[in-house]
Amino acid sequence: MTLASRPAALALAILGITAVAGRTETPAPTDMDRLKGSWQMVLLERDGKLVATGTTYVTIDGPAVTTMKNGKSVETGRLALDRAVTPHHYDFTITADSAEAGRTFPGIYRLEGDTFETCVSVVHDGKRPASFGTEPGSRTQRIVWRRIGSMLDAPR
Repeated sequence: MTLASRPAALALAILGITAVAGRTETPAPTDMDRLKGSWQMVLLERDGKLVATGTTYVTIDGPAVTTMKNGKSVETGRLALDRAVTPHHYDFTITADSAEAGRTFPGIYRLEGDTFETCVSVVHDGKRPASFGTEPGSRTQRIVWRRIGSMLDAPR
């Protein structure tokens, strides 16, 4: 390399390092990010039996959750997720609009595209389910939710 070409090479190297250093990577979305939006209940299984779902929707915005049934808010709460374990864990704490306000319910979840599946103990501070299924007398319920565009898109 000649003396005349060294400064040009050094300048290009510095520009390259600066460009790489100045670039910010967009972090991958978390499950909480991916859950943001409105979801319609499409399946409810409790203690081994299918139960009519009615028109039940949930809106998730960060940890804040609002559940609507037949057009009325039936509970609001806070969702905490733990993806570090398999199956993934969640705790749902009801904060208002329910006689169970202040209680926390442990569950498991999986999120695949526009399908959000949960299995939860229906007993306050009960045992967290180990798998996605319910048995008679288990005091657990499994729910499958499908993403909808928004609550404005929900059937009335």
